[in-house]
Amino acid sequence: MKTTEYVAMQDDYSARTLGARNVIAATWPIVQSALQAVLHQSNPVVFHVGDFGTADGGTSYPLMQRLLGHLRDTDPTLPVHLAFSDLPRNDHNALIHRAEGIGQE
Repeated sequence: MKTTEYVAMQDDYSARTLGARNVIAATWPIVQSALQAVLHQSNPVVFHVGDFGTADGGTSYPLMQRLLGHLRDTDPTLPVHLAFSDLPRNDHNALIHRAEGIGQE
Protein backbone atom coordinates (compact mmCIF):
# COMPACT_ATOMS: atom_id res chain seq x y z
CA MET A 1 0.00 0.00 0.00
CA LYS A 2 1.34 3.42 -0.93
CA THR A 3 1.73 6.03 1.81
CA THR A 4 -0.41 8.45 -0.21
CA GLU A 5 -3.35 6.11 0.40
CA TYR A 6 -3.44 7.30 4.02
CA VAL A 7 -4.80 10.77 4.73
CA ALA A 8 -1.99 11.35 7.26
CA MET A 9 0.66 10.64 4.64
CA GLN A 10 -0.50 13.31 2.21
CA ASP A 11 1.19 16.68 1.93
CA ASP A 12 -2.02 18.55 2.72
CA TYR A 13 -2.91 16.52 5.83
CA SER A 14 -2.81 19.49 8.20
CA ALA A 15 -4.88 21.61 5.83
CA ARG A 16 -7.45 18.81 5.59
CA THR A 17 -7.71 18.44 9.37
CA LEU A 18 -8.15 22.05 10.51
CA GLY A 19 -11.20 20.99 12.51
CA ALA A 20 -9.08 18.62 14.59
CA ARG A 21 -6.50 21.36 15.11
CA ASN A 22 -9.18 23.72 16.39
CA VAL A 23 -10.57 21.09 18.77
CA ILE A 24 -7.09 20.30 20.10
CA ALA A 25 -6.31 24.00 20.54
CA ALA A 26 -9.57 24.46 22.48
CA THR A 27 -8.35 21.98 25.09
CA TRP A 28 -5.76 24.48 26.38
CA PRO A 29 -7.71 25.40 29.56
CA ILE A 30 -7.97 21.70 30.48
CA VAL A 31 -4.31 21.06 29.63
CA GLN A 32 -3.19 24.14 31.58
CA SER A 33 -5.19 23.09 34.64
CA ALA A 34 -3.80 19.56 34.54
CA LEU A 35 -0.30 20.89 33.99
CA GLN A 36 -0.52 23.17 37.01
CA ALA A 37 -1.86 20.33 39.17
CA VAL A 38 0.96 17.99 38.14
CA LEU A 39 3.64 20.62 38.70
CA HIS A 40 2.18 21.61 42.07
CA GLN A 41 1.64 18.07 43.38
CA SER A 42 4.58 16.11 42.07
CA ASN A 43 7.57 18.46 41.76
CA PRO A 44 8.95 16.49 38.78
CA VAL A 45 12.67 16.13 38.10
CA VAL A 46 11.91 15.70 34.38
CA PHE A 47 8.58 16.55 32.80
CA HIS A 48 7.45 13.99 30.21
CA VAL A 49 4.88 14.80 27.53
CA GLY A 50 3.65 12.38 24.86
CA ASP A 51 1.83 13.21 21.65
CA PHE A 52 0.52 9.93 20.29
CA GLY A 53 -0.83 9.86 16.76
CA THR A 54 1.12 12.96 15.79
CA ALA A 55 1.00 12.52 11.99
CA ASP A 56 2.82 15.61 10.64
CA GLY A 57 2.27 17.59 13.85
CA GLY A 58 0.01 20.13 12.19
CA THR A 59 -2.97 19.48 14.43
CA SER A 60 -1.22 19.22 17.79
CA TYR A 61 2.07 21.09 17.44
CA PRO A 62 0.60 24.50 18.36
CA LEU A 63 -0.71 23.03 21.64
CA MET A 64 2.65 21.40 22.33
CA GLN A 65 4.40 24.75 21.72
CA ARG A 66 2.02 26.45 24.12
CA LEU A 67 2.53 23.73 26.73
CA LEU A 68 6.32 23.98 26.43
CA GLY A 69 6.15 27.76 26.67
CA HIS A 70 4.08 27.50 29.83
CA LEU A 71 6.56 25.02 31.32
CA ARG A 72 9.46 27.35 30.48
CA ASP A 73 7.66 30.30 32.04
CA THR A 74 6.87 28.28 35.17
CA ASP A 75 10.29 26.67 35.62
CA PRO A 76 12.97 27.49 33.02
CA THR A 77 15.35 24.89 34.49
CA LEU A 78 12.94 21.92 34.37
CA PRO A 79 14.09 19.35 31.79
CA VAL A 80 11.27 18.43 29.40
CA HIS A 81 11.04 15.25 27.36
CA LEU A 82 8.55 15.62 24.51
CA ALA A 83 7.86 12.43 22.59
CA PHE A 84 6.03 12.47 19.27
CA SER A 85 4.75 9.12 18.09
CA ASP A 86 2.77 7.72 15.20
CA LEU A 87 2.52 4.55 13.18
CA PRO A 88 5.85 3.26 11.85
CA ARG A 89 4.73 3.89 8.28
CA ASN A 90 4.14 7.59 9.01
CA ASP A 91 6.30 10.01 7.06
CA HIS A 92 8.02 11.57 10.06
CA ASN A 93 9.97 13.97 7.83
CA ALA A 94 7.06 16.42 7.82
CA LEU A 95 6.98 16.40 11.63
CA ILE A 96 10.73 16.93 11.85
CA HIS A 97 10.50 19.82 9.39
CA ARG A 98 7.70 21.37 11.46
CA ALA A 99 9.70 21.01 14.68
CA GLU A 100 12.74 22.58 13.02
CA GLY A 101 10.66 25.35 11.43
CA ILE A 102 11.51 24.26 7.90
CA GLY A 103 8.85 25.26 5.42
CA GLN A 104 6.04 25.14 7.97
CA GLU A 105 3.77 27.75 9.48
